[in-house]
This record gives sequence, structure tokens and C-alpha cells, in this order.
Amino acid sequence: MPVRPRMVVLLLGPGYAACSFSNTGLKAALAFLSSSAGSPPEIMLVSATPKTSRNSVTETISGNPGRTMLWQAIAWVAFSLALIPAYRHFLGKNDQVTDQTLLNKKGAQLVGQRVALESAIVAGVGRVKIGDAFWQVRGPDMPAGTRIIITGVDSMILIVEADRD
Repeated sequence: MPVRPRMVVLLLGPGYAACSFSNTGLKAALAFLSSSAGSPPEIMLVSATPKTSRNSVTETISGNPGRTMLWQAIAWVAFSLALIPAYRHFLGKNDQVTDQTLLNKKGAQLVGQRVALESAIVAGVGRVKIGDAFWQVRGPDMPAGTRIIITGVDSMILIVEADRD
């Protein structure tokens, strides 16, 4: 049988109380109050032993939480495993075919556009402004302001060459 904590409450007259889980703490509080007041206060000792609950909800707070927590963990794992096929059946399908293959590929959307260089291409690297964004470009060396055509994309870098038109 598990050892239950015993709580002792010391009532020190109207409006004053001290409590402890041991008699030693109460004796120290009583000695302090006696020395500060000059005379020992009127006291009444009340002892309380908490009862363990057999309610499944409160059993995790008082009583035997280990067994209840184990069953909660087992139920959670079983429920999670049971939901996997349901998820795959209802939410896992993504068979939608779209005609917008470049929807979230901004660089690929720019291929074929003709723009002017913002800064010169030096050592194969330059910069161009398209809309409100600046893009890094790679291609043959050219001065700023040259009309170029975007021929490809490598990650976030546009591949360009001089516009012949």
C-alpha cells in the first residue's frame, strides 16, 4: 500500500492558519509566532489524509497515474494508426491535373521575355529589373541598358543572351 502524505493544519485564531506536511514545520511556525507575540497563540491542530480517487478522470492527479497514463498512450497510438487509412482515402489523393504547369515557377514564367539590363554583365554576372523585383542574370558580358532575351533559368538565376531583334 502506498504511503499517503499527511497534511497538518494549524489554526492560529481568527484569520490565521499555517499548514505543513510534517509536524516539524508546524513546530517551527509555532515557535516563531510565540517569540514574536510574546505569548503562544490559541491553536487547534487539524490532521487530514487525502483520499485517493477511483474516478478515471482524476486518477491521473491523485491515486495511481501510471496505469491510466499507459492506457491513454495505448489508446492514442491505436487511434492514430486507425486514422492513417482514413487520411489516405479522403485527403491523400492529389490527382488533379492542371494546365498551369508554371504556376509557382516564376523564373520559368520569364523565359522568352525581352528586357533591358539594369547593370552590366561583368565576368558573366549581371542584374535585371523585371516588374518590381531584381533578378541576377548570367550570360556573355554586355553593357547596361542592352536589350536581352531570357533563355533559361538555373535556380534563381536567369540565363540570358543578347536580343537580336
